[in-house]
Formats: sequence, structure tokens, C-alpha cells
Amino acid sequence: MKLNLDEGKYVNNEGDVYYSIEVDGRQTFGDYPLWVDMINWANEQYGDDHKRWNVSTKRFFFRDKEDLEWFILRWS
Repeated sequence: MKLNLDEGKYVNNEGDVYYSIEVDGRQTFGDYPLWVDMINWANEQYGDDHKRWNVSTKRFFFRDKEDLEWFILRWS
């Protein structure tokens, strides 16, 4: 597994800015067991209301750069 950090930021429909990281090697839900572990860990760390973070097909998004850094430290 490889984490690919984006330099850019993403803005959602409400205008909130998110930092993004791609999880390389993942194509669809359930591709590998760590994907579910990553989601569960993020729920425990950042909450499950998805205001601080969100997840998409191959990508995690974080409101705060510090949350992104914590994710990188945990999963790299």
C-alpha cells in the first residue's frame, strides 16, 4: 500500500476546504482488508459525522492538515 499526498486542496459544496490523500492500490470497496481498518480508525479518531473527514473511492479527505498528518503517521 502506498499513500499519495496531494498538494492541492478540495472545496466541497458548502465551501469547506479539505486536504486529500490517495490510497494507492485500492480500486473498489473491499479490495484489501486495511481499507476497512482505515475507515474504522478514522471514525474513532475524528468522529463518524464526517465533518472533519470523509472518504471516497480511493481517497481520504481531511478538514485540518493536522488530521491528515496524523492519518499519514498512522498508516505509513
